[in-house]
Amino acid sequence: MILTLQSLVGAIAAGRCAVIKPSEAVPHFSKLLAELVPKYIDASAYHVVNGAVPETTKILELQWDHIFYSGNGRIARIVASAAAKHLTPCSLELGGKSPAVVDASYDMELAAKRILWGKCNNVGQAREQVGGAFQGKRDPTRRRIEPVTVKGVDENDSLLEEEIFGPILPVIAVDSLDEAIDFINARHVLEQIRFVNETQSGGIAFNDTVQHLAVGELPFLGIGESGYGYQFMRYSFEAFTHLRSSVDILKSEEPNLSLRYPPYKPEAYQLLP
Repeated sequence: MILTLQSLVGAIAAGRCAVIKPSEAVPHFSKLLAELVPKYIDASAYHVVNGAVPETTKILELQWDHIFYSGNGRIARIVASAAAKHLTPCSLELGGKSPAVVDASYDMELAAKRILWGKCNNVGQAREQVGGAFQGKRDPTRRRIEPVTVKGVDENDSLLEEEIFGPILPVIAVDSLDEAIDFINARHVLEQIRFVNETQSGGIAFNDTVQHLAVGELPFLGIGESGYGYQFMRYSFEAFTHLRSSVDILKSEEPNLSLRYPPYKPEAYQLLP
């Protein structure tokens, strides 16, 4: 809901009409959105389109002023390719891993407390996905899964490839800060300045997790495989606006412009750098 409405709020604030295409993977939410949008906002300016691949394909054939997509990298490439045919700008809010590096000298109890909070926040559905079986208790009828820590994870493990939409926390031991940075960069092109200067990410938080998303004055989105563009508050507004230059040259300025017209006098050449 947040990911869908957040970009819509930006479009509305920018005075843009918008078409919303929610995911077919959440049919109940999509149906509710289609009922509520025309009930509370102008249906002639904002419309919800439900469906799957055929509907999405048709939407992408049309020319838009801006496309905002939230999802995975595979579909994002399709969206960006379709947009490129019309030179339509895009904002892509994609998946990606969010590594948390803990220095050996840090307060381990506090680090574990904050990381666990970030991992289990929103029932672990903070843009992280995985399949497979784990030792944690599960209750399929209530759709519950116990938080699980996975130690001894190999660098090629599937846990490190995609987002994990659940409370599953892989733990990897490294021997140095250099190794930690190399590990991060190998997947996404404990001194704070080194992490800022030597790694790339859509955002970064020191001594905590997730909290940079709570600061409305900061932009949010990704970089590289995790997307591009910005959103949140003012940045969502700016994503759907175009900063256009405008000048109005008064007639009274004509004497000051006379040197630009031929035939050129010697004083005109003196103005050249």
